[in-house]
Amino acid sequence: AHTGEYGAEFYFLDPENRAPNNPGVTVDFRAFLLATGGLQAAKDHLDLYIGALGISYETEALRVSRVDFAVDILAPWFEPNRDSLVVPPGTKVTERTGIDETETNASGPRVTGLRAGAIANRQLAIYDKRAEVIAKGKMGWIEIWNDKLAARRLPRVDLSDRRTSQIWRFEM
Repeated sequence: AHTGEYGAEFYFLDPENRAPNNPGVTVDFRAFLLATGGLQAAKDHLDLYIGALGISYETEALRVSRVDFAVDILAPWFEPNRDSLVVPPGTKVTERTGIDETETNASGPRVTGLRAGAIANRQLAIYDKRAEVIAKGKMGWIEIWNDKLAARRLPRVDLSDRRTSQIWRFEM
């Protein structure tokens, strides 16, 4: 069940066929919810929807199985460089050259992303968040960024000029 970009995705396991010690409900909070409301908004959202479904739980029954951390950096001068990334031996590293391309080795003149590791394990991703916002129409990020910039009395992000609005996301 998906409650929207400012909500969460709820995954329900079959109670007759689930692994031992598995609570049966997994919740994936969306980035917009966390960026605009923090952990309290996530807790409130969980309580609202779990309560609406008539599911009761004890706080002690909650467990965090994964945490993603992301930082957006306004850095028009930056471009990911594979040679500058230090990773343990055997770690898979892929580069991306375009928003619609699969993650393959870089083949174009401009690198737009770099990923090291695997989703199921430790992973670092650096990618062109500006390009993703434009391609996927996630304009809520513009408001979030501009609110933060305004609070510091800095100029607003104007997506029409990449040279002044290049934002890189670092996810771990």
